[in-house]
Amino acid sequence: MIFEMGDVVNFLSKGAFETSRNASLKNREELDNLLSAKIPKYTTEDTSLVVFGSLAREEWTSGSDLDWTYLIDGEANSDHLRIAQSIQAILRENENRFRAPGSTETFGNMAFSHDLLHQIGGQNDTNKNTTRRILLLLESFPIGKRTEAYDRIMQGVINRYLEEDMNPLTHDGKRYRVPRFLLNDIVRFWRTMAVDFAM
Repeated sequence: MIFEMGDVVNFLSKGAFETSRNASLKNREELDNLLSAKIPKYTTEDTSLVVFGSLAREEWTSGSDLDWTYLIDGEANSDHLRIAQSIQAILRENENRFRAPGSTETFGNMAFSHDLLHQIGGQNDTNKNTTRRILLLLESFPIGKRTEAYDRIMQGVINRYLEEDMNPLTHDGKRYRVPRFLLNDIVRFWRTMAVDFAM
Protein backbone atom coordinates (compact mmCIF):
# COMPACT_ATOMS: atom_id res chain seq x y z
CA MET A 1 0.00 0.00 0.00
CA ILE A 2 1.42 3.41 -0.97
CA PHE A 3 0.78 6.41 1.28
CA GLU A 4 0.80 9.99 0.04
CA MET A 5 2.65 12.54 2.18
CA GLY A 6 -0.69 14.18 3.06
CA ASP A 7 -2.00 10.84 4.39
CA VAL A 8 1.03 10.49 6.67
CA VAL A 9 0.62 14.05 7.97
CA ASN A 10 -3.09 13.45 8.57
CA PHE A 11 -2.37 10.20 10.40
CA LEU A 12 0.28 11.79 12.61
CA SER A 13 -1.92 14.83 13.30
CA LYS A 14 -4.88 12.68 14.29
CA GLY A 15 -2.65 10.71 16.64
CA ALA A 16 -1.23 13.87 18.19
CA PHE A 17 -4.69 15.41 18.61
CA GLU A 18 -6.02 12.25 20.23
CA THR A 19 -3.03 12.10 22.59
CA SER A 20 -3.51 15.77 23.59
CA ARG A 21 -7.24 15.31 24.06
CA ASN A 22 -6.75 12.26 26.29
CA ALA A 23 -4.06 14.08 28.28
CA SER A 24 -6.40 17.05 28.72
CA LEU A 25 -9.27 14.93 30.01
CA LYS A 26 -6.94 13.08 32.36
CA ASN A 27 -5.37 16.27 33.70
CA ARG A 28 -8.75 17.95 34.26
CA GLU A 29 -9.80 14.98 36.35
CA GLU A 30 -6.48 14.88 38.23
CA LEU A 31 -6.69 18.61 38.93
CA ASP A 32 -10.18 18.23 40.40
CA ASN A 33 -9.11 15.22 42.50
CA LEU A 34 -6.03 17.04 43.76
CA LEU A 35 -7.96 20.14 44.82
CA SER A 36 -10.97 18.24 46.18
CA ALA A 37 -8.70 16.18 48.46
CA LYS A 38 -7.31 19.32 50.14
CA ILE A 39 -10.13 21.86 49.64
CA PRO A 40 -13.35 19.79 49.59
CA LYS A 41 -15.60 22.75 48.75
CA TYR A 42 -13.35 24.77 46.46
CA THR A 43 -16.30 25.20 44.08
CA THR A 44 -19.67 26.43 45.33
CA GLU A 45 -22.85 27.97 43.99
CA ASP A 46 -20.99 31.30 43.77
CA THR A 47 -17.48 30.18 42.76
CA SER A 48 -15.94 28.20 39.92
CA LEU A 49 -12.40 27.23 39.06
CA VAL A 50 -11.98 27.92 35.36
CA VAL A 51 -9.09 26.81 33.16
CA PHE A 52 -8.08 28.36 29.85
CA GLY A 53 -5.54 27.69 27.12
CA SER A 54 -4.45 24.20 26.15
CA LEU A 55 -6.27 22.43 28.98
CA ALA A 56 -9.57 24.07 28.01
CA ARG A 57 -9.00 23.50 24.27
CA GLU A 58 -8.06 19.84 24.90
CA GLU A 59 -4.57 20.42 23.51
CA TRP A 60 -2.57 19.63 26.66
CA THR A 61 1.06 18.57 26.16
CA SER A 62 4.02 18.03 28.48
CA GLY A 63 5.07 21.64 27.80
CA SER A 64 1.73 23.22 28.72
CA ASP A 65 1.25 25.58 31.62
CA LEU A 66 -1.96 25.84 33.62
CA ASP A 67 -3.87 29.07 33.03
CA TRP A 68 -6.60 29.25 35.67
CA THR A 69 -8.87 31.75 37.41
CA TYR A 70 -10.93 31.42 40.56
CA LEU A 71 -14.16 32.98 39.28
CA ILE A 72 -16.46 34.61 41.84
CA ASP A 73 -20.08 35.52 41.20
CA GLY A 74 -21.41 37.05 44.39
CA GLU A 75 -20.32 39.11 47.36
CA ALA A 76 -16.63 38.95 48.17
CA ASN A 77 -15.67 37.33 51.46
CA SER A 78 -12.45 36.24 53.13
CA ASP A 79 -13.02 32.59 52.14
CA HIS A 80 -12.50 33.50 48.48
CA LEU A 81 -8.99 34.83 49.09
CA ARG A 82 -8.15 31.91 51.38
CA ILE A 83 -9.29 29.34 48.80
CA ALA A 84 -7.51 31.13 45.92
CA GLN A 85 -4.29 31.16 47.98
CA SER A 86 -4.74 27.47 48.84
CA ILE A 87 -5.19 26.64 45.14
CA GLN A 88 -1.98 28.58 44.36
CA ALA A 89 -0.10 26.72 47.11
CA ILE A 90 -1.33 23.28 46.01
CA LEU A 91 -0.41 23.97 42.39
CA ARG A 92 3.06 25.21 43.44
CA GLU A 93 3.56 21.90 45.30
CA ASN A 94 2.60 20.07 42.10
CA GLU A 95 4.37 22.29 39.58
CA ASN A 96 5.98 19.25 37.97
CA ARG A 97 2.45 18.29 36.79
CA PHE A 98 0.82 21.72 36.51
CA ARG A 99 3.23 24.48 35.50
CA ALA A 100 2.41 27.98 36.75
CA PRO A 101 0.79 30.48 34.36
CA GLY A 102 2.79 33.32 32.80
CA SER A 103 3.98 36.35 34.74
CA THR A 104 1.34 38.81 33.45
CA GLU A 105 -0.96 37.94 36.40
CA THR A 106 -3.91 37.59 34.02
CA PHE A 107 -4.27 34.05 35.36
CA GLY A 108 -3.47 32.26 38.60
CA ASN A 109 -5.71 34.41 40.82
CA MET A 110 -9.28 35.58 41.45
CA ALA A 111 -11.66 37.34 39.06
CA PHE A 112 -15.03 38.84 39.91
CA SER A 113 -18.12 38.71 37.73
CA HIS A 114 -18.86 42.40 38.39
CA ASP A 115 -15.66 43.46 36.62
CA LEU A 116 -16.19 41.07 33.71
CA LEU A 117 -19.82 42.09 33.18
CA HIS A 118 -19.99 45.75 34.11
CA GLN A 119 -16.68 47.15 32.90
CA ILE A 120 -17.34 46.33 29.22
CA GLY A 121 -16.23 49.33 27.19
CA GLY A 122 -15.72 51.48 30.29
CA GLN A 123 -12.68 53.47 31.43
CA ASN A 124 -11.82 50.76 33.98
CA ASP A 125 -11.92 47.92 31.46
CA THR A 126 -8.27 46.88 31.46
CA ASN A 127 -6.47 44.64 28.95
CA LYS A 128 -6.38 41.97 31.66
CA ASN A 129 -10.14 42.16 32.16
CA THR A 130 -10.83 42.14 28.41
CA THR A 131 -8.52 39.14 27.92
CA ARG A 132 -10.26 37.18 30.69
CA ARG A 133 -13.70 37.99 29.27
CA ILE A 134 -12.87 37.08 25.67
CA LEU A 135 -11.05 33.89 26.64
CA LEU A 136 -13.97 32.97 28.88
CA LEU A 137 -16.09 32.93 25.72
CA LEU A 138 -13.49 31.43 23.37
CA GLU A 139 -11.66 28.79 25.38
CA SER A 140 -12.62 28.11 28.97
CA PHE A 141 -13.67 25.06 30.95
CA PRO A 142 -14.94 24.77 34.55
CA ILE A 143 -13.23 22.27 36.84
CA GLY A 144 -15.09 20.54 39.64
CA LYS A 145 -18.58 19.34 40.42
CA ARG A 146 -20.28 22.73 40.67
CA THR A 147 -20.42 25.04 37.66
CA GLU A 148 -23.34 27.35 38.48
CA ALA A 149 -21.16 30.46 38.83
CA TYR A 150 -19.37 29.74 35.56
CA ASP A 151 -22.66 29.12 33.74
CA ARG A 152 -24.24 32.35 35.07
CA ILE A 153 -21.22 34.48 34.21
CA MET A 154 -20.97 33.05 30.69
CA GLN A 155 -24.64 33.78 30.11
CA GLY A 156 -24.23 37.23 31.67
CA VAL A 157 -21.32 38.17 29.40
CA ILE A 158 -23.24 37.08 26.30
CA ASN A 159 -26.33 38.98 27.43
CA ARG A 160 -24.34 42.15 28.11
CA TYR A 161 -22.84 42.10 24.62
CA LEU A 162 -26.21 41.56 23.01
CA GLU A 163 -28.08 44.08 25.16
CA GLU A 164 -25.84 46.95 24.04
CA ASP A 165 -27.68 47.05 20.70
CA MET A 166 -31.38 46.47 20.31
CA ASN A 167 -31.94 43.32 18.23
CA PRO A 168 -28.29 43.23 17.13
CA LEU A 169 -28.56 40.05 15.08
CA THR A 170 -31.76 40.90 13.21
CA HIS A 171 -32.07 42.35 9.75
CA ASP A 172 -33.22 45.99 9.83
CA GLY A 173 -33.88 46.21 6.09
CA LYS A 174 -30.46 47.73 5.33
CA ARG A 175 -27.78 45.62 6.99
CA TYR A 176 -26.98 43.04 9.61
CA ARG A 177 -25.48 44.53 12.72
CA VAL A 178 -22.76 43.02 14.90
CA PRO A 179 -22.81 43.91 18.64
CA ARG A 180 -20.40 46.86 18.83
CA PHE A 181 -18.93 46.11 22.27
CA LEU A 182 -18.22 42.51 21.29
CA LEU A 183 -16.52 43.67 18.09
CA ASN A 184 -14.54 46.25 20.09
CA ASP A 185 -13.40 43.62 22.61
CA ILE A 186 -12.31 41.21 19.87
CA VAL A 187 -10.25 43.96 18.23
CA ARG A 188 -8.73 44.99 21.59
CA PHE A 189 -7.89 41.38 22.39
CA TRP A 190 -6.29 40.86 18.96
CA ARG A 191 -4.17 43.99 19.43
CA THR A 192 -3.10 42.84 22.91
CA MET A 193 -2.10 39.44 21.54
CA ALA A 194 -0.22 41.04 18.62
CA VAL A 195 1.73 43.34 20.95
CA ASP A 196 2.54 40.48 23.35
CA PHE A 197 3.70 38.31 20.45
CA ALA A 198 5.92 41.09 19.11
CA MET A 199 7.60 41.53 22.49
